[in-house]
Amino acid sequence: MTEDPSQPRNLDLVVRACQTVWLFAAIATAAGPNLTNETFMEAAANLGSFNLPGMSAASLGEGKIGADDSPMVRVVWDPEEEEFVPAS
Repeated sequence: MTEDPSQPRNLDLVVRACQTVWLFAAIATAAGPNLTNETFMEAAANLGSFNLPGMSAASLGEGKIGADDSPMVRVVWDPEEEEFVPAS
């Protein structure tokens, strides 16, 4: 599959946005109904390993400021399979 240079390259931005929303939701859910800065930070520190869209490994823990445990997995949309597949 070749990229059309006339088209914007938005996939990376979309994947990062999905990761950000997913991660916020996971931390906020773990923090419980009384969401404060303190409960959010505590929940993030105790979240541990989890699946994050577009990554093969992700985790959070005490003092860790990013979820990335591995490089982002690049994917492309395969219209025949109707799903995202690893880019070749």
